[in-house]
Amino acid sequence: MPIVVQVGSMPGEPFWDKIAVAAVGPAISVFVGSLMIAILVNKISDRKRERDLDRDVRTELVMAMSRISSTFYFSLHQYRRYSGQNSSDSKNDIIKQCLFQNLISTPINATNTLNNKFEIGQSYRTFRAEADTLETRIDVYFLNDGPREKWHAVSDLLTVRYYQTIGEINEYIIKNNAKSTEKFHSGLDETELCDETLVTKSYKFQLKEAIRAVMTSERFDFGSSLKTKTFAGPRSDT
Repeated sequence: MPIVVQVGSMPGEPFWDKIAVAAVGPAISVFVGSLMIAILVNKISDRKRERDLDRDVRTELVMAMSRISSTFYFSLHQYRRYSGQNSSDSKNDIIKQCLFQNLISTPINATNTLNNKFEIGQSYRTFRAEADTLETRIDVYFLNDGPREKWHAVSDLLTVRYYQTIGEINEYIIKNNAKSTEKFHSGLDETELCDETLVTKSYKFQLKEAIRAVMTSERFDFGSSLKTKTFAGPRSDT
């Protein structure tokens, strides 16, 4: 009796099962490959959206710093012009008062009106409210204290400049805005804060430094433990 041999098949393995396995294998590979590509594309897209959002937040913070500080700075400049103050005379008076007369306030020109002084006072209160709010936002967004510290210096310098301009500078204001071993504050010491020209130059410098810090500093990762972040407390200066 002739022996029949089935070529290409193993005992107990139907031919169509082999065809199914051969067809499904590449399909699974294609599916898995497509899934991995989709996951990778989504991660890249998420990172791009995160970078774009981070850039937008930083840009908005910079625009807010520029708007808040510049608006109040030009209000001070306008007040000085309308009050008829002479910058060089005022500078000399303030330096003398700081160093030799225990910071007695400088006199305001007689042409000043109560209305002008009230308006600049309103501008100062608005400035401080906006500056303090922005400082909190900066403090929360960044990991290190650099951006907040630089913006705080801008606020302190404009505060000193305000009291110099209206003739109400005093020892309390100078001491509370001067730098110390513990806090940076305005970045100037008590003697330096008596020089209104130096205060103005320092304000412009610190504003540039604050902008640089906001654009380059590492942001805080809100997914990490809050124990890694130390938030600044409420302001104690004027």
